[in-house]
Amino acid sequence: MPADEATAREDLAHLLPIFYGSVVSGVRAYYAEYSAVAHRHRTMTRRCITRDEIVYDLRGPLDGLDGVRIVDRNQTTYIHVGDASGDRHRILVKKSDDDAAVELGKTQASFDFQGNSTGDLFGVELTNLYLSYVPDPNEPDHPTVLLICPNSGGYDWVMELQPPAVEIAGEITGAPMSPDHGDDLVRIPAIDKPVEFE
Repeated sequence: MPADEATAREDLAHLLPIFYGSVVSGVRAYYAEYSAVAHRHRTMTRRCITRDEIVYDLRGPLDGLDGVRIVDRNQTTYIHVGDASGDRHRILVKKSDDDAAVELGKTQASFDFQGNSTGDLFGVELTNLYLSYVPDPNEPDHPTVLLICPNSGGYDWVMELQPPAVEIAGEITGAPMSPDHGDDLVRIPAIDKPVEFE
């Protein structure tokens, strides 16, 4: 049985900022590199290139973290997250639509992953999750980032990831304001209007 949203949020809390940053960075990389020719790419090509950019951006920060394994199997990259007792979550990067539906491959592995069933392919009880993005056609650099727990009929839950909070170093203060009538203000002398002769 898949983990509920609260459990997944707790298990993955330390990784959510990495997930968010890598997805946004990967989507932006696609548009930065291919915006001039993107209209020539098939929808599947755009998805594949963007997914590869996201996975590339995930590898660096996740490499060597305790409880995180990156597994490449049959040209698919899975991110396994767990603890000392073993893996608990298996994550796959996929684009989704506005309704959190992802395009499935035509393989039994894709259907098993979507159904959150382990079967013989994976052999262990894990919660499958999609790390997904929904492009915004008006602001391509700002996709919606989702973590989706799929099931055979769609999904059990969807968690929208937020940008990491920025830590404020301290309060910014300016110089004290001078009074409106202080001696240190610059005075502009009054200029008499020239007298007009008739």
